[in-house]
Amino acid sequence: MKHGIGNKITSFIGKKHSLLLQQYRNRNPRAVKFQMLLSNLINDSYNLNLIEFHLKELDVEFDNNIKSLLYAIVYSYQESRSEEEVLSILEKIKRSKNILTPGQWLEFSMYFLAMGFFQSSLMCRNFSYKQFDAKSKLNRVVYPFNYNTLNLAKLFDSGNLNEFQKEIQRLKGNNNKYWEAIFLNNYEKAKNDAPQLFEFINSKSIAIVGPLKFDDNYKKEIESHDIIVELNALNSKREAVKNKYHAQPSIVTYNNYRIDCLKKQGFNDIIPNVKFHIVKRTKYLENLSKHGSVHVIPSTVTLNWNGSFSMMENTVADLLLFNPKSIKIYGVDLFTSYDYDPSYGNPFPKQLATITLNFSVHDIFMNYMFMHNLFTKRLVSGDRRLENVLKMGISNYTSKLKSVYPKMIGGQPIDVQNP
Repeated sequence: MKHGIGNKITSFIGKKHSLLLQQYRNRNPRAVKFQMLLSNLINDSYNLNLIEFHLKELDVEFDNNIKSLLYAIVYSYQESRSEEEVLSILEKIKRSKNILTPGQWLEFSMYFLAMGFFQSSLMCRNFSYKQFDAKSKLNRVVYPFNYNTLNLAKLFDSGNLNEFQKEIQRLKGNNNKYWEAIFLNNYEKAKNDAPQLFEFINSKSIAIVGPLKFDDNYKKEIESHDIIVELNALNSKREAVKNKYHAQPSIVTYNNYRIDCLKKQGFNDIIPNVKFHIVKRTKYLENLSKHGSVHVIPSTVTLNWNGSFSMMENTVADLLLFNPKSIKIYGVDLFTSYDYDPSYGNPFPKQLATITLNFSVHDIFMNYMFMHNLFTKRLVSGDRRLENVLKMGISNYTSKLKSVYPKMIGGQPIDVQNP
């Protein structure tokens, strides 16, 4: 009820403010649409009408600064220019009278992220933080019932852990179950919601086996953990996985795509003797329950400043609800490579399109900061590859992404003649 009233208040003040509300956080469809419109603009630099209409739908004033920004993006594709001109115009927009809201800055951040303009995306994200701070009194009016939720997510996402910790303590007893469990050691809600899983995980060491090829032999180390979690594991891939460890997970987590694939196969490729199957939605619960206990991950949206978690972040957030002794992750590097094990995913070159699609489906900066902050707080650790990534910090991570991925449209490097 309160949430509905809050939406009405926000909408009354202006649609551009509603872009930060939870139900508007899936910017993926708009990011994809923007890329389609931009691809046409690249070959017809005078055709601004459709992009103008698109941005005005988001209450973005289509002034000369915005036009200059669009042309700078087009020239960056057409003439292989760097992002410097785009970054300069973004600074100019920030100083202009046409003040964008935190949600509008995040909108641009997601657009740039989906196109491989990683520095520009990070700059827009930082502007979003500052605008939310600068307008704190207004934001308490605009978001009357979820201001604290948004503020906590923003503080954590920005890496401002000292202020975040102060807010967590100030709001003790009024936080969501994730913040309460992870940072205040309050596991009662999770214990009540899933008592069997709590008993299984409580005070146990956990190894999570990810999809990348290993850069070292971690077999004995993985097998020394109390619980082994695999992502999207299939019974048909056991021989390949045995190169990593004995290939018998205690827990398997599935994303929605894998569950749908299992459904098409009649759920005949599920690993036997798995203790818990963890999923994001209730669909096919009856089918999965024939193969072991099933746990549905509670929504993690209240943890996110923007976008949604990728599979690994959802898995880690959920496991932390149940008071594990430790969590160590193997075979994950947060998209700084696409060196996937043959037992998981598609072979190159399909991987590039699959991976870069995640940049518009999910906000990988938000995913990175979540894992980076958990690592900083010593709540998770990783193999050598992952720890090197988590030690980078967001600026170096941005540079790494820039060195790995090209500028792209629709998940592929753009051909100017045939966008």
